[in-house]
Amino acid sequence: MGEARGEWRMRKVTALPLLIGMWAAPDCSARIRPSHGSRNTFRTSTTQQRRRFHIDPYLTEPGNVDLELGTALSSAYRSSPVTIKHTPDGLGDFGRRTEFSASFESVSSAAGDDSWTTHFGDRIGIQANHMLYDAAPLSIVFAPPATFLLRNGEGARLGGTMIGNYDFGLHSIGSHVTWTGATASSASNPPRDLEAGGGYVRRLGKAGNWNRWTLFVSAAREMPSGQAHVDTVVEGAIPMDGPRRTGLCRAPLQG
Repeated sequence: MGEARGEWRMRKVTALPLLIGMWAAPDCSARIRPSHGSRNTFRTSTTQQRRRFHIDPYLTEPGNVDLELGTALSSAYRSSPVTIKHTPDGLGDFGRRTEFSASFESVSSAAGDDSWTTHFGDRIGIQANHMLYDAAPLSIVFAPPATFLLRNGEGARLGGTMIGNYDFGLHSIGSHVTWTGATASSASNPPRDLEAGGGYVRRLGKAGNWNRWTLFVSAAREMPSGQAHVDTVVEGAIPMDGPRRTGLCRAPLQG
């Protein structure tokens, strides 16, 4: 009988924002809801696909279980997202190239007229990240997400994300396109949502302590149906071991 292999790992990634005049997330894997007043009556709902496409390995190591604890902050929203990820080690090549994850907000707070309202998260997301192609210097990932609305929401969001990453030397560039649709549209669940974005990552050195530091910049445009588009940009520096992958770190433009 083979020996069962597995590992629990807890990871929290902290970014140091470089842009002045912007609220940036201390954890780039966390979702931040943009605050644009009446310009966007839909709450940003594509939670899961924005969760972790940043400078991090796309897949958890086969046989491991990762637990990620995050913090998201903006001028009008705060949350503490929790994500559990697992890549199977007993389902052949397909399983070893597919990471399954589930995420939820343990606690979230929204700013009102005079005070903050705190409650448990109102949605649960599941996703499968499948590595379609991974031969240096190019990586391609397909990720079908599903988000289920709870409490005052109704219905779910289903869709897909394509991600590409190209590495050269100390540099990496990446892009993603995401489309999701609502099973039952509402004020918190727009009928359709399209997002496209990209990012750039650079390690500061080839070896030693500088190799652990990474600079990144990401930008994206979200286009929910019937609403004004939402642009997001973030820059930062982050200490991290292991491979760097580019993608989206979420932070709202103020104004």
